[in-house]
Amino acid sequence: MERGSEFTGLTRCQVEALLECFDFLRNGYVQIIDFCVENQWIIKMRHAKNGNWMVINIKPNEYRINKNGKCQKSVMLRESPERYSLFVNSDMSVGVVKTKPGAAFKFIPGSLSTNKDAR
Repeated sequence: MERGSEFTGLTRCQVEALLECFDFLRNGYVQIIDFCVENQWIIKMRHAKNGNWMVINIKPNEYRINKNGKCQKSVMLRESPERYSLFVNSDMSVGVVKTKPGAAFKFIPGSLSTNKDAR
């Protein structure tokens, strides 16, 4: 989750989870560790000032956010063939592009715009 990173082949659920992670980073959390085991991605963060910690477990069609050991959010979405790419810019802003099938839309956090050149 570094500046200039690109994540490809993501499901909608994985994109939503990563967008939440980047929001945590912008709000004072620091990434401690992240790793992928089989089909599950685990990200651990700690707040730089108040010491709270988050563990985010991301699977292709579900994710869970635990804060200080307690579940804060659990999301499960239907399986879908749609895939996305997520780009992290140098200023830590994030862009998302639908890559297949029918990649006629470009997603930008907070808004939706049509971009037929996004393919």
